[in-house]
Amino acid sequence: MNVMLTIAVVTALFLLNAATGEAAPLLRVLAIEGRGEAPAPVPDVFGDSTQGFDIEIAGVAASGVSLYTMPYQFAGGMAMPLGPDLDLMDGLTLTDAVPQKIHIRLKIPAVSRRAKIVYRLSIVAKAAAPIPIGEIMLEVFPAGLTTDLADLLRGKPNASPLVVVFGTGHLVRPVLTTLHVPFQEGGFSLPNHFEVGRFYFGELDKDEQFQQARDRSAGARLVIFSPDDTLPPGIYSEKSPSGVLIHVTSPLLDHFGADPRAQLALIKIVSLLSTYFPSPLGEPNL
Repeated sequence: MNVMLTIAVVTALFLLNAATGEAAPLLRVLAIEGRGEAPAPVPDVFGDSTQGFDIEIAGVAASGVSLYTMPYQFAGGMAMPLGPDLDLMDGLTLTDAVPQKIHIRLKIPAVSRRAKIVYRLSIVAKAAAPIPIGEIMLEVFPAGLTTDLADLLRGKPNASPLVVVFGTGHLVRPVLTTLHVPFQEGGFSLPNHFEVGRFYFGELDKDEQFQQARDRSAGARLVIFSPDDTLPPGIYSEKSPSGVLIHVTSPLLDHFGADPRAQLALIKIVSLLSTYFPSPLGEPNL
């Protein structure tokens, strides 16, 4: 079978359940290893890694079967097989009386740019045809994001650290340490003034501290990680005469090492600090 015919057959298989309207077993991702939040409908992960998933299987009754998966990459409406079937688990017993929760580990292939990869899961009994039980679609990101971020934050060789960290939080400092980014310790309180050309990262837990930082932020390139009950979780920016204040209200750093979107967001924030100049064009859009 040639490659184009294989792609067509695989694509047809992915559409089969929807076309027939038949009730299919339910496969659901409950959690991603290393991430605390409930996964998105299409979870995002790093390529060139092995990632753990807690999944739930319902509507299947089988004893002593093996669980297999086959990865496919989607592009232009087509599905391309990425390799042979992978044996995830042997001797599995499932009951359709209650949903079954199991832990699996998937090998995520390396990608050079963001890609959608689908793992089609099947159960196989001896001398029997595979029975599809569902799919896990992932948004896969290149594994080198942390290198890009560290390069933006390191500054010039033999110069004073570009980054100054302050505040009572406990997440910014470990993130920078993991990235091997040198930083100057600014203490738990707010700096009395902000030096031009430095990047300030503050992690605050009180509204009045944020207001004080805002009052002193003219001319600063400042990122404040601080929850705010009056704002939806997100990233907000404000101009000052010669700098920018970025207020992060989302839990961006909670699972930073395993979260590609969090790393991309921080790359955008640091890029904005690096390139920002006052202009009449309005607020930066993150």
